[in-house]
Amino acid sequence: MLIALVLAMALAIPSPLEEVKNTVESLKKVAGNKPRIRALILERMDLAEMAKRSLGRHWRSISDKERVEYLDVFAKYIEVFYRERVFNSAEIIGIVEIQYLKERIDGEFAEVETLVIAGSDKFSVVYKLHFVGGHWKAYDLVIENISIVSSLRSQFDRIITQHSFSELLNRLRERIEVLEK
Repeated sequence: MLIALVLAMALAIPSPLEEVKNTVESLKKVAGNKPRIRALILERMDLAEMAKRSLGRHWRSISDKERVEYLDVFAKYIEVFYRERVFNSAEIIGIVEIQYLKERIDGEFAEVETLVIAGSDKFSVVYKLHFVGGHWKAYDLVIENISIVSSLRSQFDRIITQHSFSELLNRLRERIEVLEK
């Protein structure tokens, strides 16, 4: 009976590939509805994990108060910075072909490989996910072998090393302000 219960619970949890595919299909259905697109994306992203990984080794050296402040500023930055890119991508998602290639699961972490085909252009997108709150949530996207988290970590490390953590927060806030105009 215990085995049957465990199997039933496992069957109720979508695979990482299914979660990505379901999210993309949902985005197709709400194309043009920016508030719904935003909600779907934020529902499937783990911005706190993305923030922590983007800060890298510096995460351990900041105080709890600084972590809370950073998480807030980072989430706003990602939302504002990627807003138009995501909305524009969601708008064209219905006219491109997306091939779901494979998934790799390693415990509570997974990767889903996809191929986006737009006419004669093709590019790979790998979703890096972890299992949290009963769902597979993305903490990084690797587009044509370029990781968003790795790119941000390099930029953030350079600012913190050359200046300070406070300077990173200031620059993120300034960028948010510019992007919101």
